[in-house]
Amino acid sequence: MDQAAALFEEALFSYQRCVGMGHPSYAAALNNLGLVHRSSNRLDKAREAFEKALEIRKHHLGPENAHVATSMNNLAGVLRDQGQFHKAIDLQEQALRIFKRRFGDEHASTATAMNNLAYSHKLHGDFEKALPLYEQAVGIRGRCLPPRHPDHVASLHNLAELLLAMGQTERATAIQQRILSIIEESLEEGQAPAEGEAKVTTEQQQQQQ
Repeated sequence: MDQAAALFEEALFSYQRCVGMGHPSYAAALNNLGLVHRSSNRLDKAREAFEKALEIRKHHLGPENAHVATSMNNLAGVLRDQGQFHKAIDLQEQALRIFKRRFGDEHASTATAMNNLAYSHKLHGDFEKALPLYEQAVGIRGRCLPPRHPDHVASLHNLAELLLAMGQTERATAIQQRILSIIEESLEEGQAPAEGEAKVTTEQQQQQQ
Protein backbone atom coordinates (compact mmCIF):
# COMPACT_ATOMS: atom_id res chain seq x y z
CA MET A 1 0.00 0.00 0.00
CA ASP A 2 2.98 2.35 0.47
CA GLN A 3 3.64 2.10 -3.26
CA ALA A 4 -0.03 2.79 -4.00
CA ALA A 5 0.01 5.81 -1.69
CA ALA A 6 3.13 7.11 -3.45
CA LEU A 7 1.43 6.80 -6.83
CA PHE A 8 -1.65 8.66 -5.60
CA GLU A 9 0.57 11.33 -4.04
CA GLU A 10 2.25 11.74 -7.43
CA ALA A 11 -1.15 12.02 -9.13
CA LEU A 12 -2.23 14.56 -6.54
CA PHE A 13 0.85 16.67 -7.25
CA SER A 14 0.12 16.50 -10.98
CA TYR A 15 -3.44 17.74 -10.44
CA GLN A 16 -2.11 20.51 -8.21
CA ARG A 17 0.19 21.74 -10.97
CA CYS A 18 -2.41 21.37 -13.75
CA VAL A 19 -5.65 22.61 -12.20
CA GLY A 20 -4.78 23.90 -8.73
CA MET A 21 -5.61 22.75 -5.21
CA GLY A 22 -9.16 24.08 -5.30
CA HIS A 23 -10.36 22.12 -8.34
CA PRO A 24 -12.87 19.22 -8.10
CA SER A 25 -10.36 16.95 -9.88
CA TYR A 26 -7.86 17.65 -7.12
CA ALA A 27 -10.59 16.76 -4.60
CA ALA A 28 -11.18 13.47 -6.43
CA ALA A 29 -7.48 12.66 -6.21
CA LEU A 30 -7.52 13.54 -2.50
CA ASN A 31 -10.49 11.23 -2.02
CA ASN A 32 -8.71 8.31 -3.65
CA LEU A 33 -5.56 8.97 -1.63
CA GLY A 34 -7.72 8.93 1.50
CA LEU A 35 -9.10 5.52 0.51
CA VAL A 36 -5.57 4.13 0.22
CA HIS A 37 -4.56 5.57 3.59
CA ARG A 38 -7.66 4.19 5.26
CA SER A 39 -7.12 0.70 3.84
CA SER A 40 -3.61 0.82 5.37
CA ASN A 41 -5.01 2.05 8.71
CA ARG A 42 -3.31 5.44 8.39
CA LEU A 43 -6.42 7.04 9.78
CA ASP A 44 -5.08 10.51 10.53
CA LYS A 45 -3.79 10.88 6.98
CA ALA A 46 -7.02 9.48 5.56
CA ARG A 47 -9.07 11.88 7.64
CA GLU A 48 -6.97 14.85 6.49
CA ALA A 49 -7.40 13.89 2.83
CA PHE A 50 -11.17 13.34 3.15
CA GLU A 51 -11.65 16.61 5.05
CA LYS A 52 -9.83 18.57 2.35
CA ALA A 53 -11.78 16.82 -0.41
CA LEU A 54 -15.07 17.59 1.33
CA GLU A 55 -14.17 21.27 1.76
CA ILE A 56 -13.23 21.65 -1.91
CA ARG A 57 -16.33 19.86 -3.15
CA LYS A 58 -18.67 21.89 -0.98
CA HIS A 59 -17.13 25.11 -2.28
CA HIS A 60 -17.11 24.20 -5.99
CA LEU A 61 -20.02 21.80 -6.35
CA GLY A 62 -22.46 23.07 -3.74
CA PRO A 63 -23.77 21.41 -0.58
CA GLU A 64 -26.35 19.24 -2.39
CA ASN A 65 -23.98 17.51 -4.82
CA ALA A 66 -23.70 13.71 -4.75
CA HIS A 67 -19.89 13.94 -4.66
CA VAL A 68 -20.21 16.00 -1.48
CA ALA A 69 -22.31 13.21 0.03
CA THR A 70 -19.65 10.71 -1.08
CA SER A 71 -16.98 12.71 0.75
CA MET A 72 -19.18 12.88 3.83
CA ASN A 73 -19.56 9.11 3.84
CA ASN A 74 -15.85 8.51 3.36
CA LEU A 75 -14.93 10.92 6.15
CA ALA A 76 -17.57 9.36 8.37
CA GLY A 77 -15.99 5.95 7.86
CA VAL A 78 -12.67 7.20 9.20
CA LEU A 79 -14.30 8.99 12.12
CA ARG A 80 -16.09 5.76 13.00
CA ASP A 81 -12.79 3.87 12.80
CA GLN A 82 -11.42 6.40 15.28
CA GLY A 83 -14.33 5.81 17.65
CA GLN A 84 -16.04 9.17 16.98
CA PHE A 85 -19.46 7.65 16.36
CA HIS A 86 -21.58 10.76 16.93
CA LYS A 87 -19.62 12.80 14.37
CA ALA A 88 -19.68 9.89 11.92
CA ILE A 89 -23.41 9.32 12.27
CA ASP A 90 -24.16 13.03 11.86
CA LEU A 91 -22.23 13.11 8.57
CA GLN A 92 -23.89 9.93 7.33
CA GLU A 93 -27.33 11.30 8.13
CA GLN A 94 -26.49 14.44 6.13
CA ALA A 95 -25.24 12.30 3.24
CA LEU A 96 -28.40 10.20 3.29
CA ARG A 97 -30.57 13.31 3.08
CA ILE A 98 -28.56 14.54 0.09
CA PHE A 99 -28.90 11.22 -1.76
CA LYS A 100 -32.63 11.15 -1.07
CA ARG A 101 -33.09 14.68 -2.43
CA ARG A 102 -30.85 14.02 -5.43
CA PHE A 103 -32.00 10.52 -6.41
CA GLY A 104 -35.13 9.75 -4.43
CA ASP A 105 -35.96 7.03 -1.93
CA GLU A 106 -35.80 4.16 -4.45
CA HIS A 107 -32.20 4.44 -5.63
CA ALA A 108 -29.17 2.20 -5.12
CA SER A 109 -27.06 5.12 -3.80
CA THR A 110 -29.73 5.90 -1.22
CA ALA A 111 -29.69 2.26 -0.13
CA THR A 112 -25.90 2.33 0.18
CA ALA A 113 -26.08 5.41 2.39
CA MET A 114 -28.70 3.68 4.55
CA ASN A 115 -26.50 0.59 4.79
CA ASN A 116 -23.48 2.58 5.95
CA LEU A 117 -25.48 4.57 8.50
CA ALA A 118 -26.96 1.34 9.83
CA TYR A 119 -23.47 -0.15 10.13
CA SER A 120 -22.37 2.79 12.30
CA HIS A 121 -25.41 2.43 14.54
CA LYS A 122 -24.71 -1.30 14.84
CA LEU A 123 -21.07 -0.79 15.84
CA HIS A 124 -22.18 1.83 18.33
CA GLY A 125 -24.53 -0.74 19.86
CA ASP A 126 -27.77 0.98 18.81
CA PHE A 127 -29.41 -2.03 17.16
CA GLU A 128 -32.91 -0.53 17.18
CA LYS A 129 -31.78 2.33 14.96
CA ALA A 130 -29.76 0.06 12.70
CA LEU A 131 -32.57 -2.45 12.06
CA PRO A 132 -35.04 -0.30 10.05
CA LEU A 133 -32.19 1.13 7.97
CA TYR A 134 -30.91 -2.32 7.06
CA GLU A 135 -34.46 -3.43 6.28
CA GLN A 136 -35.03 -0.44 4.01
CA ALA A 137 -31.69 -1.02 2.26
CA VAL A 138 -32.64 -4.65 1.59
CA GLY A 139 -35.99 -3.56 0.18
CA ILE A 140 -34.58 -0.87 -2.07
CA ARG A 141 -31.79 -3.04 -3.42
CA GLY A 142 -34.20 -5.89 -3.92
CA ARG A 143 -36.33 -3.63 -6.12
CA CYS A 144 -33.51 -1.74 -7.88
CA LEU A 145 -30.97 -4.51 -8.42
CA PRO A 146 -30.99 -8.08 -9.74
CA PRO A 147 -31.61 -10.64 -6.95
CA ARG A 148 -28.05 -11.97 -7.17
CA HIS A 149 -26.32 -8.59 -7.28
CA PRO A 150 -23.45 -8.41 -4.72
CA ASP A 151 -24.90 -5.29 -3.06
CA HIS A 152 -28.24 -7.01 -2.58
CA VAL A 153 -26.53 -10.03 -1.06
CA ALA A 154 -24.47 -7.72 1.16
CA SER A 155 -27.64 -6.09 2.48
CA LEU A 156 -29.18 -9.46 3.25
CA HIS A 157 -26.00 -10.55 5.01
CA ASN A 158 -25.82 -7.37 7.09
CA LEU A 159 -29.46 -7.69 8.11
CA ALA A 160 -29.00 -11.34 9.10
CA GLU A 161 -25.93 -10.53 11.19
CA LEU A 162 -27.80 -7.78 13.02
CA LEU A 163 -30.79 -10.02 13.69
CA LEU A 164 -28.48 -12.65 15.15
CA ALA A 165 -26.94 -10.03 17.43
CA MET A 166 -30.46 -9.05 18.52
CA GLY A 167 -31.38 -12.65 19.28
CA GLN A 168 -33.87 -12.95 16.42
CA THR A 169 -32.45 -16.29 15.36
CA GLU A 170 -35.41 -17.62 13.39
CA ARG A 171 -35.67 -14.61 11.14
CA ALA A 172 -31.87 -14.43 10.71
CA THR A 173 -31.73 -18.12 9.74
CA ALA A 174 -34.41 -17.62 7.09
CA ILE A 175 -32.39 -14.80 5.53
CA GLN A 176 -29.20 -16.86 5.67
CA GLN A 177 -30.96 -19.68 3.86
CA ARG A 178 -31.99 -17.18 1.21
CA ILE A 179 -28.36 -16.06 0.86
CA LEU A 180 -27.19 -19.66 0.53
CA SER A 181 -29.72 -20.24 -2.25
CA ILE A 182 -28.43 -17.18 -4.11
CA ILE A 183 -24.82 -18.32 -3.68
CA GLU A 184 -25.62 -21.83 -4.90
CA GLU A 185 -27.39 -20.46 -7.95
CA SER A 186 -24.50 -18.10 -8.64
CA LEU A 187 -21.89 -20.83 -8.29
CA GLU A 188 -23.79 -22.97 -10.77
CA GLU A 189 -23.35 -20.13 -13.24
CA GLY A 190 -19.73 -19.50 -12.25
CA GLN A 191 -20.40 -16.29 -10.30
CA ALA A 192 -19.77 -15.92 -6.56
CA PRO A 193 -21.48 -12.87 -4.99
CA ALA A 194 -19.53 -10.79 -2.47
CA GLU A 195 -20.62 -9.94 1.05
CA GLY A 196 -19.80 -7.14 3.48
CA GLU A 197 -20.29 -3.48 4.09
CA ALA A 198 -20.90 -1.48 0.93
CA LYS A 199 -19.17 1.89 0.87
CA VAL A 200 -20.04 5.03 -1.04
CA THR A 201 -16.78 5.69 -2.87
CA THR A 202 -17.80 7.17 -6.20
CA GLU A 203 -14.38 7.57 -7.83
CA GLN A 204 -13.26 4.10 -6.79
CA GLN A 205 -16.36 2.52 -8.29
CA GLN A 206 -15.85 4.42 -11.54
CA GLN A 207 -12.26 3.20 -11.79
CA GLN A 208 -13.29 -0.40 -11.30
CA GLN A 209 -15.96 -0.15 -13.98
